[in-house]
Amino acid sequence: MRPYGFLGAGIAIGVLLGAALMNMSGSSVANAAGTANVADKAAVEAIVKDYIAAHGEELSASIQAAGERQQLARLNQMLGNSNVPTKGPMDAPVTVVEFSDYQCPFCDRVQGTLSELRTKYGNQVRWVYKNLPLDFHPEAKPAAYAALAAQKQGKFWEYHDMLWQRQASLGDKTYVAIAQELKLDMDAFNKDRASADVKAQVETDMADAENMGARGTPHFVINGEQLSGAVPASEFVRVIDAKLKK
Repeated sequence: MRPYGFLGAGIAIGVLLGAALMNMSGSSVANAAGTANVADKAAVEAIVKDYIAAHGEELSASIQAAGERQQLARLNQMLGNSNVPTKGPMDAPVTVVEFSDYQCPFCDRVQGTLSELRTKYGNQVRWVYKNLPLDFHPEAKPAAYAALAAQKQGKFWEYHDMLWQRQASLGDKTYVAIAQELKLDMDAFNKDRASADVKAQVETDMADAENMGARGTPHFVINGEQLSGAVPASEFVRVIDAKLKK
């Protein structure tokens, strides 16, 4: 799709409207601001409808592309925080943003699929994790704080994976035990998970989720296109492959 397809389509419609107005009778042109006769209005509507019928697919694709560009701009802005967990090259052609809740069973269910996809696509995809703790999951925020504290010591993904493995026993003992198993600096870990900046990052993640249109978990944004729920691998493959072809 041409990057300015939507703009070009709008200009084309404008030209058609102008031509239609020029073909109106003198009295119709004089009254074009609000009193054009019914026949003239019908003629203009017919021209526009014919154009949309002939170019509807291009218009739809252009609108979708514009929406994706807006989402990508938001994504680049949100990734300005160096403590945002990512996996894969920064210049990968596809970026998948996951909004999840460590206490959500559907988020847990999709983790195996995501692991398979990371292996399948390798350096073609950058994976980004953002927290969207739901109000009715009391351990979602504490787990998120612990994972981001591990991120500060370069162990986010290891800690993240172990949280999913122990979802049934989330709680302070589990958070400490995982940190000890990963040989984290425990003083720094405990300080960081209680820190204002880590808590603020989770709040920022939640605001980003709202801005990106995520209302539940898990939710994914793939180069601007959105998927919701524990969708099968085939859905991810469909979207990612389409993005890689662009």
